[in-house]
Amino acid sequence: EILRKRYIADYLDASSVTDIDFDKVFAPDEKKVLLYIGYSPKDSRRDLIHLAKLGIHTLLINYGGPNFSGSCSKVLLNYRDAMERCIGYLAANGHDRIALVGVNPISSTDVVQEESFSGYLRDLGQDPARDIYYNYGSISDCFTKFAAERTHYNAIICTNNVVALTLLHRLGAIGVRVPEDIYIISCGCSTLLCERSVPSITSIVGDQNEIGRQTVLAYASLVKNPGNVAMTVRVGTKIAVRSSTNFD
Repeated sequence: EILRKRYIADYLDASSVTDIDFDKVFAPDEKKVLLYIGYSPKDSRRDLIHLAKLGIHTLLINYGGPNFSGSCSKVLLNYRDAMERCIGYLAANGHDRIALVGVNPISSTDVVQEESFSGYLRDLGQDPARDIYYNYGSISDCFTKFAAERTHYNAIICTNNVVALTLLHRLGAIGVRVPEDIYIISCGCSTLLCERSVPSITSIVGDQNEIGRQTVLAYASLVKNPGNVAMTVRVGTKIAVRSSTNFD
């Protein structure tokens, strides 16, 4: 999208944003808007505070973290809507005892999914804390914890395709059948891996091209707008229904 608009991208790479001399990046009279890609929640808090102090407006990609004094805008997949779709679809098919598996606390997209899952279940008067299984750097350990409680659930939402495929394999190894005993949905973008696994895995489909297009449009709007404004753009998702939720 950057190439199509004939913009020139200036890539800034450093071990810390404090190492970048932004006086050399922006002209004195230029509105300071920065595209920020690749972060963990811990790093982003530190970086965003630093950038805000420098008067730089940050455009975050697919991250739902906090804003700092209106100095951040966001373009992200609508994970809240995706979670509502997943939970609604599962409940409509009689699978309403749902676990969210594979949440990595240092992954910004996983944190967004965790917040969306938690918020939706809290709206229903449920306590989501008991139904979230975290991946602290080991999918194996995450699965072990889930396996000990698996009889409480008839459906799983996985944070990405790797978690979903690993879970599918490990469940099969202990005699749990998918979809006969439990349903699986992946929140990773639909890929050939999900389509060609046995059984194929139902997954959330997010339009990455649209994320890119909306990011460039948002950047252009922020640069041209003389006011101190912030925006949030949420790109919709859909469910690709496959065999892991009993659809052939």
